[in-house]
Amino acid sequence: MEKTKSLYILSTHRLIVINKMKTAEKIMAMLLREGRKTATEIAERLRMSRQAAWKTLKSLIQQRLVLATALNSKQTSAQLFTLNFRNPVAEKALSLSLTRQAVEHERWLDLFSGIEGHAEFFLLFGSILKNPKKANDIDVIAVAEKKEFAIIQEKIQQIQLAQAKRIHAALTTKTEFSQEIKEENKAYLEAISKGVVLFGQEKFINAMRELNER
Repeated sequence: MEKTKSLYILSTHRLIVINKMKTAEKIMAMLLREGRKTATEIAERLRMSRQAAWKTLKSLIQQRLVLATALNSKQTSAQLFTLNFRNPVAEKALSLSLTRQAVEHERWLDLFSGIEGHAEFFLLFGSILKNPKKANDIDVIAVAEKKEFAIIQEKIQQIQLAQAKRIHAALTTKTEFSQEIKEENKAYLEAISKGVVLFGQEKFINAMRELNER
């Protein structure tokens, strides 16, 4: 009986730890993809209580993974939370999180694997992630040097031959990608906030860091 009780307590503890890790991961991913946020915005976006969001944020701050900045000089001022890119552990954690997400979409990872050596990073987004069966298109963004555009386009055309759904691919340089984000291009904003980085996770993180620091 005591052994069963101990195992139950251990299992419950592990579940709590895993849930806390997942919440921290979600918050860090959100700050990477969408930039600085208040605790209220984070709670609303991730559909959790403000208390739960704040508790996780406090832990992330203690680990120096997240930074907090007051909106103004008042004591009761709300705080803005940002990733601490100066902490290499933050980048490693984000890279692992994005890679894990990509592996969960193995079908698409395999399908576009031939492009990996030619693009800096590659995003899959849109209806194909929300409802694969009903989606008409496969929306992707390939960020690469211009000299790689022709090769990437050729590989996408080859992939298209075996696909019933139309592949809608946007080929862009890193500079053009950043400009589209700054101009609030809806497709690009959806790609970075809700899309999957199939490969090039570290370069995606670097691109988002540069955008967040401006």
